[in-house]
Amino acid sequence: MASQHKYDVVVFGATGYTGKKCAAHLSKHPGSPRWAIAGRSSSRLESLRKELSLSSDVGTIVADTFDAASVRSMVTQAKCLMNVVGPFRLLGGEAIATACVEAGTHYLDLSGETLFNASLIENLGEKAKQKGVILAPSVGLDSLPFDLATYLAVQQLKKTGAQVGRVDTAFVAKGSLSGGTILSACDMAEVDRDQLLDVRPDWLSPLKGAYEPIRFGAAMWMPQFRRYGIHTPFTPHNHRIVNLSHGLLEQSKSEEAYGPKFSYRDAFVVPGPRPLVFLIGYFLQFVLLCQVHLAPVRWALRKILPPNYGLSDEKLRYPHAFLDVRAVAYPAGASGSSTAGAAEARLYIPHDGGYVGAAEMMSEAALLIAEGTGLSKLAKQGGVLTGATIGAKGLVERLTRYADFKFDIGPYKDRDSKKTK
Repeated sequence: MASQHKYDVVVFGATGYTGKKCAAHLSKHPGSPRWAIAGRSSSRLESLRKELSLSSDVGTIVADTFDAASVRSMVTQAKCLMNVVGPFRLLGGEAIATACVEAGTHYLDLSGETLFNASLIENLGEKAKQKGVILAPSVGLDSLPFDLATYLAVQQLKKTGAQVGRVDTAFVAKGSLSGGTILSACDMAEVDRDQLLDVRPDWLSPLKGAYEPIRFGAAMWMPQFRRYGIHTPFTPHNHRIVNLSHGLLEQSKSEEAYGPKFSYRDAFVVPGPRPLVFLIGYFLQFVLLCQVHLAPVRWALRKILPPNYGLSDEKLRYPHAFLDVRAVAYPAGASGSSTAGAAEARLYIPHDGGYVGAAEMMSEAALLIAEGTGLSKLAKQGGVLTGATIGAKGLVERLTRYADFKFDIGPYKDRDSKKTK
């Protein structure tokens, strides 16, 4: 990228709940990156500097999403911009990404908004390729852990010579949602409710009509946890991001391509017998549908929840919070629930995955891109990419070294051969 960039990364929205977590991670980073905090309030940025005891070499940039000149000034200073100002459609995320493309600056965010991602692909995808600029939305809890675990399980299965079939990615987690996350979901429901529903699995993928429908599952058996799982509000967007990874790799005829038989499911696993899990699944679906279809519910949520609300630092650490994601890749043609010949990839975060973990994922992805080594062939070409397609090996190495993530990849281990499902 252009040599005039003053910083490796700039955190835009650094004074928000997740932005502070990004700044905290970078402030302690042993790699000593060149970085800056950015936001629209100089007083809040100065307060953050004092709160984190930031050194004098950490920059401060005042920029407002709706002030084009300030945005241009900000993005030209960064090799890679981390946008943490959401909801992204509502708060001008595309204008930020557009400025990045024009300046030759890479862009990442934590979007869980399918429509916003689709707009980046449609309006900026080709321009980004022409400039060699990476646009990587959804590199936080939406949807990097699921996307990356799926990629790793698929690559492990391919080592055996088997053709890839279904991948089941299940997770357990402890933590909470911030006000900003819930408010983002409210915006999605009003703009295009399909974003939150089990429809359009090919929304983001270049391969249209290539995927099985996203089927609501109230109690799906997940052998990697020996429990039943349910769909969550993350499920539709996760499907679309994972399918985007599949489509990009297939379209580029990459050696890492998943193959034409690939399909994906994910679930949050819940303890208890199947009838109880079934009821929990339908109750959660009912709550989601109320948010999607009932404007008074969204109005109440906006009144109750401040956008920067979140858990205290103590509650973000183990045992109060953790994330455990396990993807099982089955050979094509595998019968029923048989795990014979399957491969598994586990991603474990020993603290909160939604905010601290998301900040670590985004920060390490940004530093990987800014450094320029360990990037995939697709990443070197630019365009709208996913966490799994920018350089999975390099990302795994960085998350292991700098964020205490744990990865375990290998043949599937039968934990429960005697279980009757």
